[in-house]
Order: sequence, then structure tokens, then C-alpha cells
Amino acid sequence: MHWAERTIENRLHAHQDFLGELGLEQEFKQLTYESFQVKAARYVRDAPEIQAIIWVDIDGKVEWVAPNESTATFVGEQLSGVRLAALQEALRVRRTVVSPDYRNETQRPIHDIILPVQRGSADIGAFIALQSLETLLRATLPTVFTTRYSLTVVDAENRELFTNSSVKP
Repeated sequence: MHWAERTIENRLHAHQDFLGELGLEQEFKQLTYESFQVKAARYVRDAPEIQAIIWVDIDGKVEWVAPNESTATFVGEQLSGVRLAALQEALRVRRTVVSPDYRNETQRPIHDIILPVQRGSADIGAFIALQSLETLLRATLPTVFTTRYSLTVVDAENRELFTNSSVKP
């Protein structure tokens, strides 16, 4: 179980590092829409748990979406509810925040990894990776592990978010 925990943790850190690279380029005005599309789409292709990477303004309006063909969110969409609250928290504390889980269009648990970006002392927006918890666990942990061990992920309120078994403890 320790191996599974470390493997998932490393994957999450890799996502945060990638968002950090995009953030640095955006902060120093080195990131164009086209280069964002190429980099983010490639990253999403290699990380199946990431449904899309988006750039939002400080009010939570989606300005860029990668890959272009993603249906997870659309340009012009406004973040709301727990997503907007998590964005506001990230901008307030000026560091990466992971939103509480919410349901996507297919009613699967998903959450946002939010990296706020500043230019000087002013907030300019945030990069957000939309991550599927179920796909993260399926893509990260080998089938041999998930068939041998029962794995259940719960949230802070001890509610079940994902399980690979119908057996209840």
C-alpha cells in the first residue's frame, strides 16, 4: 500500500510541476496560445487522468482549453460552486490548491489542480488541470495490484469517492 501511495503522490507532483512550468512562462509573457496548445495537449495525451488543462482569468472565466477537442470544459465557461471557491482560495494563498471533488458531465468524481499565476504582485489568472480520480487510480496502479488489493479512496468527510471492490469493510 505504501508503494501505491508513493506512486500516486509522485504522479500528482508531476502534474503540479507541469502547471508550474506553464505558470512561469505565462508570468514572463513567454507562453502563446499556440505553444500552450502544443505543450498542454501533449501532456494530456500522456496523462490519461487529466481530462483538460485550462487557463482562467481571476474571475474564473475559461480563456484557453487544451486539448482543443476536449469536452470537459469550454472557452467562455464560468467556474462556479466549489470550483470557483477553490480558485479564489488559490489566488488568496498564492500557491497550488486542489479543489474538493465534484461530479463531471458523466457523474464521475473529478477535481481541479489549481496553480495561481502572478505578474509582479498582481494576480493574472490560473492554470487548472481537471483530473479524474478514477482514471488516475486505473492508469497509475497496475491491474495486478488492483486485483489483489481492495482500494477505497475517501474524502475529508470519510465519504467514499472510489473503490475497486464491491466488498465493504
